[in-house]
Amino acid sequence: MVEQKTKALNKYYRKQVWSCFKEFFKLPKIVITLFSIWALNTIVHFLNDKTYLMISIITIIIFFQFYHLIRLKIRIKRRFKRTDKKWLFENSILQLRGIIHFLNIGVWGQVLFKPDRVWNSTSELMVSICIILYLLISYISIKIVPEKLKMKVLKEYSEYNLL
Repeated sequence: MVEQKTKALNKYYRKQVWSCFKEFFKLPKIVITLFSIWALNTIVHFLNDKTYLMISIITIIIFFQFYHLIRLKIRIKRRFKRTDKKWLFENSILQLRGIIHFLNIGVWGQVLFKPDRVWNSTSELMVSICIILYLLISYISIKIVPEKLKMKVLKEYSEYNLL
């Protein structure tokens, strides 16, 4: 029973991430998205040593994700100590928010940090697009969807608000 609810919750979470992600490609958010891609591409284009920029960006992303992951873990532990109740959606958010996105960093690192990498305008643009899209997915899965999921749980289980 718990396994089925976990699967359903994970499916719901992924659908919410995808639907929020698609919203960034509608007006007015697409303007911000395209501007972000253009700005990062311009920065990458004018830098001589692009590797340090990529290392800095990925380090910031990892720090941001770890910070929110640890913060959520502490909040879950405190709530469990106070109430002696575990909430399935909090554990699902903890799993989906952290692990999935960290796995992709290893793949990116190998592509971005090759010492013999030749940077041309196409590769700069592709890297800029990938980084901005990755940042969007991370932001959505860390900030937007957990709040939507929390509101859904509050509607269904009013005792969650009392905890």
